[in-house]
Amino acid sequence: LLDQNWEFYSNKTRNIYTKKDTDFINKLRSVVAPTSFHDERILADTYMDNDQIRTIFGDDVPFVKADLKNPIFLKECNITYEVNAESCIKRLCQLRAENLTNFKQVSNIYWYLDLRWDKNETLIKNAFENNELILIKFGNSLKWVGIEQVFWEDVGNSTIEFWFPSLKRQYNFQIKSFFLDKIKIRKKISVNNLIECLTKLNDLDVVSRINTAVFIYQKLDNEIHEHNNSSLQNKNIDWIGKIISENLILNKNGNFVEKTDKIFAIDDDYIYDIFKDELIFFCAPSNKLPSLKGFMKELEIRSISEVLQLNIISNPNNQNNNPLTAKVRETVYPIARLI
Repeated sequence: LLDQNWEFYSNKTRNIYTKKDTDFINKLRSVVAPTSFHDERILADTYMDNDQIRTIFGDDVPFVKADLKNPIFLKECNITYEVNAESCIKRLCQLRAENLTNFKQVSNIYWYLDLRWDKNETLIKNAFENNELILIKFGNSLKWVGIEQVFWEDVGNSTIEFWFPSLKRQYNFQIKSFFLDKIKIRKKISVNNLIECLTKLNDLDVVSRINTAVFIYQKLDNEIHEHNNSSLQNKNIDWIGKIISENLILNKNGNFVEKTDKIFAIDDDYIYDIFKDELIFFCAPSNKLPSLKGFMKELEIRSISEVLQLNIISNPNNQNNNPLTAKVRETVYPIARLI
């Protein structure tokens, strides 16, 4: 009856002095109505069943079971009867509040919001900045997160992706611009995320721990390179202190060690074999060291060959004396052990 005779009640929705909603309209929006879910919802949480709604929001929305046709009445009651930016935000908030995780439906909404960006930029931007409206798979579970917690590009490491997945692996390329250019999520994983991954490494076996740590250190080395080539090059890199204070330097045995001036990188296997029980050695193998120069410099990790060198002098004819070399090698080892 209200829907059909709304013209008799339309003047009761706003206070003529304050322009605020009246108790009448607030109570009407809170009226409980039957829905397609075989349950009851307040009118403000329901939707009209039409092709446009089903195309974007899917079939599993709470359609109100009532023959309502007056668009003015529907709008006043906050019943969603058309798809627009506002109704998309409403649906995302509803999905998050009810902990519903329908990737297809959410992806459709992002796609539509991308189309509506030029007309509704402020509304959409504020909604994503102030609410956790991005659905993402973390490990074996789905979670709603904010824009500061996600990034687009692949990390390139399955272990890290398990802890901090990229959106590229989860959403269609068609909505890449919505995430990167519109709501402006980060393009790549953050330094803080990488450092947090280091704190999780003890959950892995030794081999995986070392491989993942080296990968993370390489990523951090890239960050150092970018820093040194930016306008901030004369400023300290603040996160280096966190690596040191939280003892996040991994040694060759897969254990985190305290930062000292006696951590060395292995670039000479023979020297390492002599001193492996006396010194602390960085986890990275020799073939990875060129990609870790910046990281090692910041943490004052020196190559073992910088500290100690073994040189065999050639004979006058500039030919190596192989027997002498073998004899010196046999002699140096116990001397080094004794020292």
